[in-house]
Amino acid sequence: MQPSISAELPKPGFSEKLAFAMGATGKDLLFGFSNFLLFFYTDVFGISAVIGGTIFLVARIIDAFTDLLVGYAIEHTHTKWGKLRPYILYGAIPFGVISALSFYSPDLAETGKIAYAAIIYVLYMILYSFVGIPHAAMNAAITRDPKESASLSGFLLIGSTIGMLGANVGIMSITAQFPTPKLGFQWAGIIFGAIGAILLLICFAKTKERITDNNQANKFTLGYAIKFIFSNKPLMILALIHLMTIIGILMRMTVMLYYFKYNIGNESLFVAVSLVGALLGLALVYIVSTFVMSRFDKRNVLIAASLISVIMNTVLYFMPYTSITAIVVFMTLSMALISVLVLGPWSMLPDVVAYSSWKTGTRGDGVSYAVFNFLQKVAMAIGGALCGLVLDSTGYVPNVVQSESALQGISHSIFTLPSIASIIVILLVILYPLKRTELTIMQQTNQTNA
Repeated sequence: MQPSISAELPKPGFSEKLAFAMGATGKDLLFGFSNFLLFFYTDVFGISAVIGGTIFLVARIIDAFTDLLVGYAIEHTHTKWGKLRPYILYGAIPFGVISALSFYSPDLAETGKIAYAAIIYVLYMILYSFVGIPHAAMNAAITRDPKESASLSGFLLIGSTIGMLGANVGIMSITAQFPTPKLGFQWAGIIFGAIGAILLLICFAKTKERITDNNQANKFTLGYAIKFIFSNKPLMILALIHLMTIIGILMRMTVMLYYFKYNIGNESLFVAVSLVGALLGLALVYIVSTFVMSRFDKRNVLIAASLISVIMNTVLYFMPYTSITAIVVFMTLSMALISVLVLGPWSMLPDVVAYSSWKTGTRGDGVSYAVFNFLQKVAMAIGGALCGLVLDSTGYVPNVVQSESALQGISHSIFTLPSIASIIVILLVILYPLKRTELTIMQQTNQTNA
């Protein structure tokens, strides 16, 4: 059965794309809290770093499987608002409240503090999945036009970047305005919790699901969902592309502060490079999603971005540490390129959903996006573990002058291993079967059948 489509399949306007981006800003403004939670636990709430790290590990394991359950639930949801937007409506306020409670410091004994932090963080991650998966999947439900889909992916990434930047800059700025960190974090949580929830509700109100699957719920048993994933070659390959992309990016982001502190000897450059790189990335994503991907095969765009990343990493690896200006310029440009690397797989995923609908009559967007989110959590675990393994095996010791072996370990973590990941991405993209010509034929067929 072909998916049903609203009359004449109107394209989303700028205001709807903006609302979609506001949803990304809201959810990632709240998700940005996670960057500060370990510091909050240890320096404000009074929980040891080991306990805090254990809470993160357990919660992410639970949340990884929650992603798949949310994707499965989406396939069985049919309401007057669609099957995706209801999750944003009903999840926005709870997500905002739990996010605010993440920075609340109740006066409890040590055991009570650990229990409180664990429960709140598990709920925090579950609600992020509850809201985040349907929001990401809305791209494929708003339009099936590849050009519009690429544009929406650009808006998504821009909104997400603004949200993360807002959290990174705003939380500590608000905290500094209060007499104690405890009170400052509490109010930062309240303020950003409210803003995030409001932005998500605006996203719900101002977007529309135009493409739906009628009578699909009975087909999507759990067994069918598993079969759907493993029998969908484009989805499997794209999922691996996404996995390797995130592993490479995460390693780079995790070790970058180490690189500036120990290899370059100026950790203050980390903030400047991160901020300017992110702002340039926003502009680059807009250009690529609006103009480049509408004219060129998305596969070729991702291959080009990955190849450029390998070249820049190679240049940076061999660049003398004394070439500060050149390093800052190349690192900033490399940071900007990360946005395009993230954009690539996400902009291709709606094409996979449309392909599935065209090929089998089943879109499976909830399950497809859940697979992406699940592998993103796996990539976070793998990337973090690799960084720790490399640093430990090369003799890294915190807060001292590093040995040459340790400096090389940092360089390999930030340049060599991400380059290997990018090369694997290029090879996988070559195997990816959905070329621009096939997508054009598929779109024409869908329009004929509409």
